[in-house]
Amino acid sequence: MKYISRYIFSPIVQFLLNLQYIFMRIHSFNLTLTRIVASYTYTWQNACKTKQRIPYNPSMIKSERLIVLANGPSMVKDYEVLKQEGNIEKCEFLMMNFSANSDLFLQLKPSVYCLADPMFFKADTRIEKVRGLFDALNTKVDWDMTLVLTVCVEDFKAFSQINNPHIKMERVLNVSYEGPEHFRFYMYRHGWCVPERGTVANLAVLYGIQKGYKRIELCGIDMTFFEGICVNEKNELCTLEKHFYDKDDVIFKKPFVYGVTGEVMSLSMYIDMVGKMVKSHNMLKSYGDSLGVSFLNRTECSMLDSYPRLKNKL
Repeated sequence: MKYISRYIFSPIVQFLLNLQYIFMRIHSFNLTLTRIVASYTYTWQNACKTKQRIPYNPSMIKSERLIVLANGPSMVKDYEVLKQEGNIEKCEFLMMNFSANSDLFLQLKPSVYCLADPMFFKADTRIEKVRGLFDALNTKVDWDMTLVLTVCVEDFKAFSQINNPHIKMERVLNVSYEGPEHFRFYMYRHGWCVPERGTVANLAVLYGIQKGYKRIELCGIDMTFFEGICVNEKNELCTLEKHFYDKDDVIFKKPFVYGVTGEVMSLSMYIDMVGKMVKSHNMLKSYGDSLGVSFLNRTECSMLDSYPRLKNKL
């Protein structure tokens, strides 16, 4: 019996296990291949539907240096350090979100302004605040400025009622793609897709790369998304929210909600969102490196490790 078990049954069992492993590998390969083909097809279909995209075009810029002014609390300090270094008149500035309500907006007169949050494209509970921003852009901007969007330009014009002749609008085709690097960079250069979707800061960096800036520097990119995070007595995820343009020094913890639906985000979804945001910056860094772009993160307390960092001494 031992002879039969050792020399007959054992090899048969081992053979069946090996056969099962082979079939599992084939099945896994088929699933991977299906996902790749589906991803390619979806990306190409979206690329063909619209001509509103921003391909890589380094011939249109006036300066080789772009300063991205994100909205983190450290932005003012980062800008002061930048001023002390001098030569800011040779830079172009990019601002975003509600920074048009700040005094710095009129002082710097940024050449580029980015909007990415869904609240700027579809009415939700923050519509009054958003309308105030649109009014500010309509009335304050008396210099040539490009407004970068992630939705159809015509739809945005109808929603925002922005008709300022000094404002030119461009759209980034917001279709994310993470395929093989060589093909991914080819798709990025033609403006047919973007890295993993992140925040407006990701959009700003992508725009800077596509327009051919050779040096992109980031201010106010705190990325302190886990600072003060907690769950309240109602089992709601609460976070700190503070921007450089906020006039109140008091920081309140409030439930982190989806802007459109108003539903509170779960902790796992929040962590996943932050992870995708950082991953997008990593992919942008790799894409920029392939085109000879240099980056600098000027925010000393930044939690973002995707770009080389400047140690502030102010």
